[in-house]
Amino acid sequence: MDKKNRLKLIKYTLFFSLLQICLILLLSSIIDAGYNPEIERLNYYYKIFLALIVAPLLETFFFQFFIIEASLAILKRFNPYISISVAILFSALSFSLIHLYDLNNFFIAFISGTHFAYVYVLCRKRKLYPFLVVCLVHFNSNLFALIANEIL
Repeated sequence: MDKKNRLKLIKYTLFFSLLQICLILLLSSIIDAGYNPEIERLNYYYKIFLALIVAPLLETFFFQFFIIEASLAILKRFNPYISISVAILFSALSFSLIHLYDLNNFFIAFISGTHFAYVYVLCRKRKLYPFLVVCLVHFNSNLFALIANEIL
């Protein structure tokens, strides 16, 4: 990766991470999100490992990379805007279903999933390592959530 692309990667990651944190703050001030009791019972360090390493990698692979790429391949004969919109919607809906601890959390996860899917599609179009950018944005989002839960 050349210097120009590295700078773009950093800019995109920082911008979309800040946007994701703003979304979380805004939604959290409006909606009381529930907690998954299964996750709350885990060892603190294991929870950090899951939230910062496992979740960003696996969820980005399945919910952004796999679902979006498969959707776009299946829908390629349709209008590109419709194909992209359906792929983003399907990705966000799938992402929110695994975060279905309660209805409030489902809604927040749907907004976050839409954001992650949009970032993936945008970076894919601009050939800017979409998997890496979404993983980093997801990592930063989870890091913020962990820190906020400790402080609040």
